[in-house]
Amino acid sequence: MLMLQRTIDMWKKENTYFEQPDVVFTNKLLLEVLDQNGHSKMFSTLKSINQLSTNEIGVPLIKYSKFDSNKNGLIDSMNIRIEFRSNPQEIRNIKLLSSFDYSLSKLLKVEMIGLAYLDIDTPNGASGVIVNGQLNLDQSAPVLIDSVKRTLYNTDPLDDYSVYTVPDLIEFYQDRKGNFQYPLFFDILERTVYNYNYIVQPYGQMFKTTLDVTIKIPFSQEVIYIPGILETLKYAWIQYLSFFLPALLVYFQFVKFMFKYKIVETTIVSDLHKKKYM
Repeated sequence: MLMLQRTIDMWKKENTYFEQPDVVFTNKLLLEVLDQNGHSKMFSTLKSINQLSTNEIGVPLIKYSKFDSNKNGLIDSMNIRIEFRSNPQEIRNIKLLSSFDYSLSKLLKVEMIGLAYLDIDTPNGASGVIVNGQLNLDQSAPVLIDSVKRTLYNTDPLDDYSVYTVPDLIEFYQDRKGNFQYPLFFDILERTVYNYNYIVQPYGQMFKTTLDVTIKIPFSQEVIYIPGILETLKYAWIQYLSFFLPALLVYFQFVKFMFKYKIVETTIVSDLHKKKYM
């Protein structure tokens, strides 16, 4: 047993599984455009944000489409296309924040709201920007599997824009700061991260800019978790049997060999007197 513990990780402390998350666009987004003079222009689908900023972009044309290529009832690709009034040659940076309902249900039960965040520099201007990427789950540590659904981060970061600026909002989201009703052990960071590539078209359209964003959802999202006690014991028992049974077979074969070929001197005694009891 001691050898088993020394040579094999008998007690499983961490495991992974794969699941396609259920992701739904909340229809909330924030667009910020920076011009060559450092002047910021904003637009949001949230009325509360527009009231806090001077909307010089105007109302852009926003088109949203979703796709389910494998017909399993879960979205695996989305497209957000935004056309807004601009002087393309003056644009130096484009930021886009959009929020999504994100849930897991196979083993780890999670409901949260995540962000897809774009920050694209356009030193030569931007008549069109094409973005393609994948929305992935980011975990700071494995999560203990239990029957309680995790809803620690089921609040929309965009709702806090009245308190934070865009850079602070991003920092807040990256750290997922907040006051929770749980011990620190359970305050494990969970968020979505949009990993993307992009192409900037400096020239083309004269008085507008088109931002075309494709967001793919992985069919097999890796989820890291801490096994429960039953799974841990099951794994340990399998490891124990896989070592013990071959060792037991080798032992019996060894003993049989020793006695069969009389490697160990033995004497058969048949005339032992029975012990008398009073």
